[in-house]
Amino acid sequence: PSLPTSPPGYAPPAELVLCQSLEQDASTLLQLSLALGKTEEWLRNGQGDNVARWRGVGVKGGRVISVDWNGQRLVGAGCIPSAICTLSALRLLRISYYNILVPARGSLPPEIGYLQNLKGLYVHSNGVSTVLPPSLARLRSLKTLSLRRSVTVGTMTTDTTILEISNDREAVQAFLAQLVDTNRKRKR
Repeated sequence: PSLPTSPPGYAPPAELVLCQSLEQDASTLLQLSLALGKTEEWLRNGQGDNVARWRGVGVKGGRVISVDWNGQRLVGAGCIPSAICTLSALRLLRISYYNILVPARGSLPPEIGYLQNLKGLYVHSNGVSTVLPPSLARLRSLKTLSLRRSVTVGTMTTDTTILEISNDREAVQAFLAQLVDTNRKRKR
């Protein structure tokens, strides 16, 4: 099966304004930390406005390129806030080993496909099911995908106790194509 191609002019919905500066990235990170049950002080980690020194945040070229909040005991209302998808330079997202995806069934935001620079996505070991949105298949740069012990694909449960594809863009793209194909067949 092949991945769907993005139509010409593929752009996020108007309500999802992509960040274009470190200042906008910082504002998004503050919004996210509050939405996930943490304080501004927790995120700033005693570093004031120095975004590059904030908890779990990586900055390069004046943009946020990584968010690594593994094991931080974040809480959510059933899904990761879609604001994460406005971090247009994001290359790495690690949100594993905590219960962000609560109650027992959560989801990645449908807008995750707008993170065109994302190379690594880690959403494993959350102890709950994660609904994978079809837009995940748009992540053409993704080469590492870790979903171990936390995945349900749509309404079909998949045994992913060992699903981790590292540094293999082709294998990730093949998995995502299979996901899209499975969803297409189920809709018929």
